[in-house]
Amino acid sequence: MGFNYLETRNIMQKGWCDALIYPKKKRQAQTPWGTFRMDVAKSNPGLIGVMWPDNTIVYILASQVTAESTTVRLQKGVAPVLYHALAWLQNTSITWTALVDMTSYDVE
Repeated sequence: MGFNYLETRNIMQKGWCDALIYPKKKRQAQTPWGTFRMDVAKSNPGLIGVMWPDNTIVYILASQVTAESTTVRLQKGVAPVLYHALAWLQNTSITWTALVDMTSYDVE
């Protein structure tokens, strides 16, 4: 899919797509793991809204804005440690790359 920018979103803000709002606060048992819905914005085809049912429902806004690779500087003890930003994200508990690697999706 090739999205370059992802952010979680509060759906109570004006303008969120009604087709992506999940009817419950938590994922239902009959909803298989790894499914998500996505919808393209009519006003800007570069904006994609995604609904992903996890233990709680996650709403994500993605765009095709390019971003350059950066380095994150973390302090461990006395000496600073440099991490490439992608390596740092892979070590966190939330990995957004799993979203774009999923194969089962429902486009509405």
